[in-house]
Amino acid sequence: MNSEDIRTFGWIWNNRAKCRYDLSRNELYEQDLASLGIRTSYDDYLKEKDPERYFKQTVAELYGVDEENVIPTIGGTEAIFIASGYLGSLSREILIPAPEYEPLFIVPRNLGSSVVLRPDFEAAEAYSGDGSAMLTSPGNPEGVERIELFDRFSERLGKNSRIYVDETFTEFKFKDRPDSLFNRDQRTIVSGTMTKFFGLTKIRTGWILSHEEDRKGILRVKSMSSAANPRYPMWLAANVLRGRSRFAGIVKRLIQSNLPVADEFVSRFDRLSWKKPDSAPFGFVRYDLDVDSVTLCSRIYEDTGVLLVPGSFFGVEHGFRLCFFLEPSVLIEAFETLTQYFEDHLS
Repeated sequence: MNSEDIRTFGWIWNNRAKCRYDLSRNELYEQDLASLGIRTSYDDYLKEKDPERYFKQTVAELYGVDEENVIPTIGGTEAIFIASGYLGSLSREILIPAPEYEPLFIVPRNLGSSVVLRPDFEAAEAYSGDGSAMLTSPGNPEGVERIELFDRFSERLGKNSRIYVDETFTEFKFKDRPDSLFNRDQRTIVSGTMTKFFGLTKIRTGWILSHEEDRKGILRVKSMSSAANPRYPMWLAANVLRGRSRFAGIVKRLIQSNLPVADEFVSRFDRLSWKKPDSAPFGFVRYDLDVDSVTLCSRIYEDTGVLLVPGSFFGVEHGFRLCFFLEPSVLIEAFETLTQYFEDHLS
């Protein structure tokens, strides 16, 4: 087993408290659940005979799957650990399309898998006959759907391979039910979490959707990280999911207000570019400058207090992840500050 650090976590944790403008933030601020009509009472929770089953039924109804397909997790990070361990038991290689969320290639590598990290479609082309794939969709950090990329993996991978899809940001597509890739291929395993769209960062609750043939293997790996899931968080998460439309209005307002501001900033500079995000509160900005991403983001942070995440943490240099999930008035200030920095340093 290796012990390679996940740099993204340390970067955000070490800098967030002192930054002026947090453009690394991709989760909704915690909401007053009671004011949204969500049941939170512990006394009500105690009346629920089986909170875990209530949670699994809620997720199953939302996705249109069987209750047996749902495996509760302690947030999205545990889901990545479980998926990494399970795919590593099936395949010699794990194929990762870059840019990609850092834990998806660091965790399997730390667990002993051979990780092939290649730009987008090159990762699928690198398949050599004994590999599985892991990706985010919508993609983190690019904020766009990756269905075409998923299909390329699906076409090339063998019958014993698996495709794990971290669907943390799928709610940001604002569909009546999550627009999941779970049933697009029987070899697919997906996960979701309450952390980002719903802002429930403190209860660490999520889920894996698994087809029957993978269920026992996934539960075996899960037993190494947690014997059981906390029951009150599952009950609370189920209530939030049943009231998800109330969160959609809040999130949609922020995205509709903030995305044009972010896009205007990127478009302002010839040496900056991005795929305009359509399914997440962030995008990946590529830049044409002779400086590595950690150095650039460090300089921006030190000079302006604006916190960005370096592109090298996602496996791609000369870029940074740019989140736009602050209150609109604060975000405008952040981009005015960032604009002034680039005007000063690109002139």
